[in-house]
Amino acid sequence: MSSATAAPPETDAPDRLVALVADTVADPRPPARLLARLQALDAAADAGSAALGVALFESIHYRLPMFADDEVPLVASRLYGRAGDPGVALLLAGLAVQLRPGHGPALAALHALQAALPAPPPPSPEIAARIETIAAHPEPGALLLLALEALDTEAGRLPSVALFEAVWPRVPPMTEFWVYHRMAQVYAKVGRDDAAALLAALAIQMEPFDPASDMPFRVLLRHFRVTGRARDAAELCLRRLSLCPELPLLPAEELAALRAEAGPLFLSPHAAGRRDHALIAPEDRPPRPWRDFGAGVPLCLHDMQGPMRRDPIGIAELHDAEVWIESGGVAVFGPDGAPHTDLSVRCFPPLLRRRMMAEADGPNPPEPVDTEEAVLISDLWPGPNLCHFLLDHITRLELYRRAGVDVATATVIGPELRDAFQRVTAARMGVRSYLPVTRRTRLRVGRLWVSSNCHKVCHPAHWGAEWALRAVRAPFDLAPRRPPRRLLISRRDSPFRRIRNEAQLADLLEPLGFEVIVPGDLSFEEQIATFRDATHVISPHGAGLTNILWCAPGTHVLEVFHPHYGTWAYAMLKDVLELNYATLVARDAESASPAFNDPNLPRELRVAHAGRDMWVDPDELERWLIESGVW
Repeated sequence: MSSATAAPPETDAPDRLVALVADTVADPRPPARLLARLQALDAAADAGSAALGVALFESIHYRLPMFADDEVPLVASRLYGRAGDPGVALLLAGLAVQLRPGHGPALAALHALQAALPAPPPPSPEIAARIETIAAHPEPGALLLLALEALDTEAGRLPSVALFEAVWPRVPPMTEFWVYHRMAQVYAKVGRDDAAALLAALAIQMEPFDPASDMPFRVLLRHFRVTGRARDAAELCLRRLSLCPELPLLPAEELAALRAEAGPLFLSPHAAGRRDHALIAPEDRPPRPWRDFGAGVPLCLHDMQGPMRRDPIGIAELHDAEVWIESGGVAVFGPDGAPHTDLSVRCFPPLLRRRMMAEADGPNPPEPVDTEEAVLISDLWPGPNLCHFLLDHITRLELYRRAGVDVATATVIGPELRDAFQRVTAARMGVRSYLPVTRRTRLRVGRLWVSSNCHKVCHPAHWGAEWALRAVRAPFDLAPRRPPRRLLISRRDSPFRRIRNEAQLADLLEPLGFEVIVPGDLSFEEQIATFRDATHVISPHGAGLTNILWCAPGTHVLEVFHPHYGTWAYAMLKDVLELNYATLVARDAESASPAFNDPNLPRELRVAHAGRDMWVDPDELERWLIESGVW
C-alpha cells in the first residue's frame, strides 16, 4: 500500500492551521468542533483543503478520547485519500466500519479504497488461517496481539501489516493498547510513517498515562518534526510531560529550543469539572536484606534486592460526573460527556457506555442511581480475593480521608462485598453506603473522587507503604495474647501449590509447638486472632499469607515458593510490619527437570508452573528453625 505523504498545504495553510487548532482546542466540546471543521474542509474537495484537514486531524486527534465521534474517522479517511495517502485512508475507513458495522457510507468508502489500491500479495496459508481465526474470535484483540508477538522479527514485519490490515475492518473496536503500540512500531520500521503516526495516536488515546506508552509519543513526535510542525511537536512534548513527568520526551534544553521555534502554543485545557490533587509524594524504598533457604532467591523477588521507587499518588476530583458500571468495569465521564480513561477501570469508557445505552430498553437496563459524593476503590482485580481487597481496595479509603472526604457519608464504589472479611473490614473502616461494581448501574454523582492507583495499580498496598498498612490494621485489636502460637499454614483445601510432604513436615514441627491450620477453615476474626498471636509462621505462597498483616513486629515468617511461581505480594509487607522474613525455594513435587526447578531460568524457558505442588527439603527447614530461634 502507498506510503505517500500528504500534499503540501496552500501558502496560507500554516496560518489557517494555527487558527483552526486554536479554535478547536478552545471549544468545550472539541470532538464536535473537530468534526465540523473536517467536514467543511472535506466539502471544499481540493487537495490543499484535504492536506489542511489531515494536518488539523493529526494536531487534534491524539488529544481526544478514542471513538469520541463515529463520523470523525470516516471524514478523515476521505481527506487522507484526497491528500494522497490511501493507506491511512484505508485504516480510518476500517475504524469507521468497526464503530458502525453495516453502515453504508463507511462500507462503501472501505470497499472503494480496497478496489483502488494495488492488490496485496496473497497471505501465506498460516497467515490466512490466523486471519479467519482472529476475525471469528470473541476477543479478537487479545488473539491478534499474540499473533503479532509471534511475528516480532524483521522478517515478520510485512506479514504483521498484512495480518493487521486484513483483520482490522472485520472486528469490533479493540481495547488492547499493545496492539496499537506494536503496530505503530511495525509501520515505522517498514517506512509507512503516516500510518505509524495514526497508530501511535490511537495508542496514546487508549493509554496516555502509562510510562509504557512512551514509544507512541516518540513515533508521533518524529512525525511532527519530520513534517516541520514545531508547534505540534512542542505541544505533544508538554502534554506528555504533564501526564508523565518522570519520563520527558526531550531534555529540558532541547524542549526549550523547540518551544522557542514553535511560537504560540494551544495546549488542551483541563477537562471540564475536574481538579487533580497531589497527595502522596514519590518515595524511595531502600533494599532490606532477608535470609533465603532452599534453591536461592525467587525470581519474583530479584527486584527487591535493589533500591525501588514508589510512584506518587494523586486524587482526581470530578464534579457532575456520570459513571457507567457493569461486570467490574467502571467508565467515568465528565460533565461535558468526555470520557476519563485514567479514572476508569477494566473497560474503555466510550465502548462500555455505547453498549449499555444500546441496551437501555432491553430486559436488563442499567439502574439509574444518583448520589452527592462517591469514591472509587475498585481496580483491575475486583474479585473476592483476600490479598487484593485488604492490600489494594480498602486501603484507598485512607487516601480519600487524606483528601478531606468523609467516607461515612460518601458512596463507596468497589468490589462486591461477598465474603465476611470484606464486609467486616469495610464496616470497621467507616463505610456506610456501598455500590458494588457487579451492579449494572448508570450513576450520576455530584462529586466523584478517584485515586490514581485505581487505574495504575501498585500492588500490594502501594508496594508496602506505611500509610496503607497502618490504615488497614488500625481498626482491629492486634495486641498479642498468650500463649504464643507457631503456625504451619496448609493449602490442603486448594488443588494448587500444596506442599506435597506436608505430613512429614508436621511430624518434624509439632513437637516444637507448631500447629497446622487451614486459613479457609477459620472465620475472619479467627484468622486475625491466630496470626496476631503467632511468633513463627511457615506458609506456601498464597492468599492465606495475607494474614501476616495482623502479625506483631518481630514475627518470624518463612514463605515457601515453587521454583517457578510467586509474587512479591507478601515480601513487600515485611519492612513496614517489621517482620523477620525469609524465603525458601522448594522443589517441584513431580519432576527433577530444570524446566520446573531452576529458579533462575528465564521466564520464557519455563514450563507452565502456577498450579504445581512443591516438596520442601526438611534439612533446609531445619536450618531456618535454628536461625529463627526455635531450636
